[in-house]
Order: sequence, then structure tokens, then C-alpha cells
Amino acid sequence: MSASAIFNRKFTEKSVRKCYFNKIKHKCSPGIDRINRLSFENRIDEYIKVISNKALNGTYKYIPYKEKLISKGASRPPRQISVPAIRDKITLSLLNDFLSKVFENEVNHKIIQTTVDELKSSIDSGIYDHFIKVDITEFFPSIRHDVLLKKIKGKIRKKSIINLVEEALITPTIPFPSKNTHQNIKGIPQGIAIASILANIYLSNLDNYFSHKANEYKYFRYVDDILILCKKSNITVVKDDLIKSLKELHLEISPTKYKEGKLTEGFTYLGYSYKNIQNRYGFSVRDESIKKFEESLIKVFSEYKFLNKTKTDKFIWKLNKKITGCIFEKKKYGWLFFYSQIDDKKILYHFDWFVRKLCKQVKVDPNVRKRIKRFVRTFHEIIYNLKNTKYIPNFDEMDIKEQRAILRNVFDIRDVKNLKKEEVEIQFKKSVFKFIKELEKDVQDIS
Repeated sequence: MSASAIFNRKFTEKSVRKCYFNKIKHKCSPGIDRINRLSFENRIDEYIKVISNKALNGTYKYIPYKEKLISKGASRPPRQISVPAIRDKITLSLLNDFLSKVFENEVNHKIIQTTVDELKSSIDSGIYDHFIKVDITEFFPSIRHDVLLKKIKGKIRKKSIINLVEEALITPTIPFPSKNTHQNIKGIPQGIAIASILANIYLSNLDNYFSHKANEYKYFRYVDDILILCKKSNITVVKDDLIKSLKELHLEISPTKYKEGKLTEGFTYLGYSYKNIQNRYGFSVRDESIKKFEESLIKVFSEYKFLNKTKTDKFIWKLNKKITGCIFEKKKYGWLFFYSQIDDKKILYHFDWFVRKLCKQVKVDPNVRKRIKRFVRTFHEIIYNLKNTKYIPNFDEMDIKEQRAILRNVFDIRDVKNLKKEEVEIQFKKSVFKFIKELEKDVQDIS
């Protein structure tokens, strides 16, 4: 099927409506226009027609993105996140599905766990003894629109499609309230649904070039983090080649984050730490990530103590989800899912001990403690029994009765018994999605 045919099918009114109800409805934070879910749904037929018609005829215009600033620490400037209006969330979601389909054979779609698994195999092969670790300076803000659009035009010719992509790039991100609507002339707005696929398209030639040098070195990339395994004799050549290739894309290596050395010296990558573990090299978790997760667990216990232990069900639910993670919309979330490739099992026992320690400090009732799950058991379920496990919750499989109970006991939704089935499902997805965003904070800032 041609790119044009795929695009036309994606942007039918039926497909637009399906996208909203299946993907966007429970994520309806307002954009700069302040239109919330209820206001949007009051005029939903009108919005659906606008999205479909204007996307197909090439006249679609995005509403300026709302600026959200994410702290990266006291010594670093905040990261700017672009929040689209609800109407544009739908459009961008459909556009992401379309681009992912068209470029499925050209771009890297590997998740972190798959990348780390391949990294382990490459190290175990014994072929390589050194590494080069690179971070691209200001990657998303540095991407050139003309270079990116040229790559896209190599696969897509239809002007209306190119226009929809280009409009997403040049739409400004502004604080609220603001009258500054200058077009964005460089970079990909972070936070929009197509940011990741566009970044991968931009670097697709780089990935292709370095991935075909397996006899000389092994190349790994996740977003702007690049790791290359090689032999000592190849380090200078590989580094120079990489610098040259990035320069051709108008990108630079961050000098403060460049590192090279022997594999036996160890390194960190994607939140993992490669080091000597009990006289054997393997993958563990960065010390900073362990500390951050400990603080996250402490917060759950502190909230319970502050509430004078009156919300036991809520406490157990939140704590257990921190331990086990969960499955939601067919995706896996949680700290242990993220670090499922570790070789350092001591960490699991450490966290089980840490939870017991917090239970003693807060004086959690022994009967309540029996309901707390364990990291060691969770890891075993993830590795050996994920398809059949009942230990790790799958929110996609919960019935209305279970959803009502969680809304009432965990999320403090009153009169939940009077809500219609559809409204329960919406409220459940919305509440779970909000909690999952908290789980994701435990594994953010992995570079």
C-alpha cells in the first residue's frame, strides 16, 4: 500500500473518532486553548470533520503548543515540553501511526530492554575490549527542519502530508498567557507524539551506516545516547568517523558527556551500570537510580504515616504497584520492568530489605505487611512467567467491578457506584494513566 493510501485511511472520520476514544480520551489535559474533555466532546463531530478534512486537503493548522517546563536539577536549565490541544493530540497521534508504518523498515524501534540485551550479547562475545560513549548536544532543539523534511520527502511525495508534518514542526511552544506566536524555525518540539519517530528518521542514515560495521565495532543508539563497542586500535578512527557523520547532520558531541575506555573500567548506559559484580562483569543499576527509587518508596510510606494509617488499601495498592509495576494499554510500566536486564540480583534483596525497614520505622501492622509484594518474586515473574502471571496487575483485563473498587478505595472517587459503565471506564483509565506517569518518573533522566 502506498504512503498516500495509508494516510487517507488513517484520516477518515471513522479513524479519527476511533483514535480519540481509544487513545486520547483519558489523556485529555487541555492545551493553550483551555478546551477540556467535556467541552471537546460537546463539539466532537465538528472537531472530527475539521481534523479529517483539513489533514487530507493540506490546510490543517495546529494551535500553539502550551509550554511545560521540567526541572533537570539546580545546575541545568529546565527541559521545555510542548503540550498540544486535544484536537491536535488526535492529529499527531494519527500522524505518528502513519509515519511509523511508512518508515518501519528504515528506523530503529528497539526498546531499552532489547538494546541492553543485545549489548550484553556483544560484550559476552569477547570480540571487543573498549567502548566509546557519546551524548549528542541539545539533540531535539538542534534538528534542522530542511534536512528532516528532505528525508521524509524521499518516502512521501504528497504535499498535504508534508504540510501536516511541517506545520507540527513550526508551530510555536508558548507559556500561558502569552502573545508570542513566532514560528519555530529549528528543532523538534519535545512532548508531541511524533517527536520520537521524527528523531529516528533524522538519524536513520547514521544508524544504517554504523550498524553495517559489525566486523569492526558494534553500534547502539537510543534517542541521543550512543554507545560503540570496539577494539582499542579502532577508537580514534571510530570517534573521528562519528564526529564527521554527526557534523553532516549539523549535530555535535557533548564534550562533557564523551567517554572512552576499557570495558573492564565499566560504564553507564540507559540507566544501567556495567561493572564488576562479585568477581564477574555484568549489568547493575546506577547508584543515582537506586537512590531515586528509594526516595520514591519513602514518599509512599510518608504519605501513609501522614494520613495516620487510615488509608491502608490505598497504601498497599500504591506500594505494590511501585514494586510490581503494571501492564496498561498493552505496555509494561514500572521500575523492575525497566531494569529487567540486570545481572545484579542483590539489588532485589536490597529493596525487599528496604521495604521491611520502612515498615518497621512507620510501624506498619503485621497483617498489613503480609499484603506487601516482593521485588525478588516480581523479577522472577517478569523473566519466567510474564504471560501467565497474576502477581503483576494487568489493568487491561480488569472488569467493571474491579475498576469501581480501585476508583473508590485508591483514587477516592465518591459515588462511583452511581457512574455508568462508560464513565467508570473513562475515569479508571484517566486515574491509572495519571498514576503511571508517577511510575515513569522513577526511571526518567536515564542518560
